[in-house]
Amino acid sequence: MIDNLFIEKIFRQVFSENLSLTWDASHDLPLENRFWIICNTDEPRWLVPHNPKYGLPVLKQWRPYSKSSYLKWQLLLIAYRAGELHRLPGVIPVGIAASTAKYWECIGYENNQNLIPTIYIGTPGVTRKAVVSLVNERTSGINSIAKFSLGEMAEKTILKEADVLTHFIAEKPGLSPHLLYVNEQTGISVQTALDGRHVNTPLLPAHINLLSRLSRPGTIISLQQHIHQLNQRIQKLKGMAETSAKQMGDTVLELLDDPTPLTATWIHGDFAPWNLKWVDRQRLVAVDWEDARPDGLPLYDLFHYQYIQSYLLRARKNILDLTWKHPIVSRYLQLLGIDRPQYNRLALYYLTDMWIKSLEREKVADGNFFRQEISYILQGIL
Repeated sequence: MIDNLFIEKIFRQVFSENLSLTWDASHDLPLENRFWIICNTDEPRWLVPHNPKYGLPVLKQWRPYSKSSYLKWQLLLIAYRAGELHRLPGVIPVGIAASTAKYWECIGYENNQNLIPTIYIGTPGVTRKAVVSLVNERTSGINSIAKFSLGEMAEKTILKEADVLTHFIAEKPGLSPHLLYVNEQTGISVQTALDGRHVNTPLLPAHINLLSRLSRPGTIISLQQHIHQLNQRIQKLKGMAETSAKQMGDTVLELLDDPTPLTATWIHGDFAPWNLKWVDRQRLVAVDWEDARPDGLPLYDLFHYQYIQSYLLRARKNILDLTWKHPIVSRYLQLLGIDRPQYNRLALYYLTDMWIKSLEREKVADGNFFRQEISYILQGIL
């Protein structure tokens, strides 16, 4: 059973505080006032226009992780295109009973903009947000992407991404969306929508080319410089997470106490196929820069690309060794001058950072995965 008040909250954020919903989305309502709620095990994940002309451009870009989920998604798209979405389980109609006037001033547009929203609702948690793809009513193209806070930490991450995009685009143009609007009081941001198809491949030269372009020559950092920040984050963790973190933290921090100078890099923070797009056959760009930072250590995003897919796709492998032996990675490491001990320490840093982040965001299963991978590396080193 879905939470009707939660759905109303989202619609009111996107449209108007005075909006009134009806759960009897009958044919009496204008087509533009009718939407579908697409659920996953009683959790709403999408709010899409009744008219597939405006929802399909967005849904076609979505790619679930597993093969079975991908096939189910393709069937959903077929049903949506055929006007038969209501026949699928977990699909609920909803309508806007009040005026259809759209109050786009809340995201920096004039009210007369003819934009149709398709809304993705993030997974439950403290960083949960609504990602709204605004489709041009005339062209059916995606005009822009707006982000609204739903979780207690989501506003912080939305505003952080807005700040990152402002600085990143000035230093590294052509690799990310442009920020169009941000409201620090409401925690809402709007950015350009990047054309292109999402990546669904193992590592290719294009991935390494993009990672290389994120490098910041002339800016020197070290693992040692990041120890203090990691330790501070461990100390802030509460309850069981704090106990868990401290048990392993001292050992890890001692191993990371390495002053070797390294060239800093922008790290994306969630460098994964679903956040990468082909803008042509050889060039990649990235979206969703909420976890990005400019003072990153090399290989962080490379490790994330490998480990996060292993976890989410349940394809458990010896990621550390397989990545080291990958021909493309071997050449990349030679150019960076990184040997195997340094490679292991950088992997340990990445996994520790992701482990702590998972605990901070109350994602216990994620944290368990990264902790297991840390243990694997420690067994090989100690």
